[in-house]
Formats: sequence, structure tokens, C-alpha cells
Amino acid sequence: MKHVSFLLLLFFIAAVPFGCQKNEYKIESDTTCTPTDVSSRELLSPVPVSDGMLAFTSVEHYNQVRAQVLASQTADLMSWQGSFNFKSAQYYYREAIGQQCCPDSEDANMPTIAANYNGKVLYDAAEQDLKPIIPMVTTGWLVNENGELKVGSSLIHYSNQYVISVVDGSRTKMDAAIANPVNNPSNGVYVHSIVAAAAPCCPWALDAPSVNTGGGSGSKRIKTAYMTNWDESYAVYIPQLNTTIYNVIFTFAIYFHHQRKTWLGWTVCQRTQWQYKASETAQITNIPANCGCLPPGFVNPVLINIPLTTTGNECKYNYEKQIFAALNVSPTAYYSIGLCTNKMKLETKALDSGLSTGASCN
Repeated sequence: MKHVSFLLLLFFIAAVPFGCQKNEYKIESDTTCTPTDVSSRELLSPVPVSDGMLAFTSVEHYNQVRAQVLASQTADLMSWQGSFNFKSAQYYYREAIGQQCCPDSEDANMPTIAANYNGKVLYDAAEQDLKPIIPMVTTGWLVNENGELKVGSSLIHYSNQYVISVVDGSRTKMDAAIANPVNNPSNGVYVHSIVAAAAPCCPWALDAPSVNTGGGSGSKRIKTAYMTNWDESYAVYIPQLNTTIYNVIFTFAIYFHHQRKTWLGWTVCQRTQWQYKASETAQITNIPANCGCLPPGFVNPVLINIPLTTTGNECKYNYEKQIFAALNVSPTAYYSIGLCTNKMKLETKALDSGLSTGASCN
């Protein structure tokens, strides 16, 4: 396919927390909830919907909305999507955990909730825990329950393992690629792992040990605390120019999960204020000498430093930051540019239970 050279852009989006990742409810006690008032909030502009997917008119349109979503609170995003009758993967997830009342009620019937949202959220029966269909939060607000969106005439699919781009928008090609995720550029199908890691660097996910206050009913634990980097790169076709453009995106992410034990097991998502600090040294690797995609003042490696930070009151906490984005790179750069994390460090404490955990890689 003919490739037309464009001005190559690289930009960094400053560290903006993705809110506290609350749903539409504010905790008053372990079993009482009150809705928050969202009527006066300014909403993002509606996005066209086609075949049950958000249909972005261009790469620029997608990047603009993505940046707005990254900087928005969960309640605002729920109201925004409700305003034009679209429910994303994250919308369904937040709606589902809202059925639990905050979501830390011991009376919540998790199997019933999971059944009601079958195909829209993931369910861990052993842990009785609901999860979104993809782990990337920002992108989760932009894809439907099947993990898909449109940019121009192209179709993009995100899963918890792969990103698949079908540049001509063929449903048949996409279904085949989902069943057999193999990269096939000659057919306009681009497949890659969401894992942003290169050997012999730090692991793609820095997992801190799970810790608890005991094994009896009423005990609390930090089930999960991790820091990671996602590769969310994608390709789209521009019919006006008869060419495919390639976009590289690396995202830094943090996730925590706090629980309380009942006689049924670790079934309650226990709200807490999180206190944490994190740092990472991320080397952008294999940038072609003739890439032309690095602006003046670009510093490599990328340094991320989140000083001691206290969150709102939630059992699950997400933070995301877009750390590297190169718009319209060459096919060579699209395949070669990588991310090597030379240093990673995470420390966190759940103030509700006093539990602390952390991990590092040098």
C-alpha cells in the first residue's frame, strides 16, 4: 500500500489522574449510598455512533476525545455517554458495580449481577469479582462491550491481550482476526500484544505482594497492587489520501484493589483512601534514525515520578497517563519503536486497614 509522508508528531500529555474512578455513588457507610448530583456538570460533545460503536471522524477527532476522557471524572463520563444513549465497556462495568451499592455491600448477589451483565463485563466466580472487558480504563470509555471502535473507515478492536486494526473496516476480516490473532499487513490487518515490554527490561507489570490483616471474617486485604505499561498502538486508513497511517501509543497505569472477608470469603470490595507514590524510567527504544518524529527538547528516557498522593475513598483505584504518542509514523517506526522500563518502583498503603505493600525493579 502506498505510503504518503506526513508531518510526524510526537507529544506528551502531562500526568493527569483519571479521577478517583468512583461510580455514580458516594459511600456513607458500608451499606448506605447516596447518588451524587451530576446535573450541572458540563459534558463532552456527543460522538457519532455507527453499528453500536463510537465512530470518530478522524484520527485528530479520536485523539481529541481521548485526551478529554483521560482528564474527566467517572460520573461526568457516565452522564456524557448517557446523553447520547451509548454505553461503553467502562460504562457497563461502572453500572454493574453500582448494583452492589458502592460497591461494598455484603448483601450484593454477585452471580445475579454478573448474569445480568453477561458479555458486558468479566466475572471471576472464585473471587466473586466483576472486571471490565479490557484493563485499559481510558480506552475502555471509547470502545463498546465488544472492545471495538471506528476511526474513519477503519475498525479497531481491543481485548485483554491484543489490539487489532482492520484498516478497510471489514467485519469479516475482524472476526477472523479475533478468532486467529495473527498480524497480516498485506491484508490490511494489524495485530500486536497490549503488553509494552522489551527484554531484558523490567517486567511489563510490577506486581506488589498481596497482604492481609488475618484470615477470619472481617479481615481486610490489599488483593492487588500493580504498575504497568500498555501498548495501545493502532493503524487506520485515510481514504482521501489513499494511505494507511500508523500511530504509536504507550500508556502508564496503576491499579489497586482492597477487600474485606466474610464467611463466604473475600467477597466485599472495601472502600479505603489509598496513599501511594510511584516512579518509572521508560526508555523509548528503536527509534529510526530518519524517523523525524521527535520534537525539539525530547528527552529519552521518559521519567515518571508521582510523589506521595492520597486518593479519594474507593475500593478499586485506577490511574493512567499517556507517556508516549507518535502520530503517523512510518511502517518501519510502527513496528520497531518499543518501550523498555529500566526502573520501576511502587509503594502503597490502604488507610482503612493500615496495610502496606510495594515492589521495585532496577
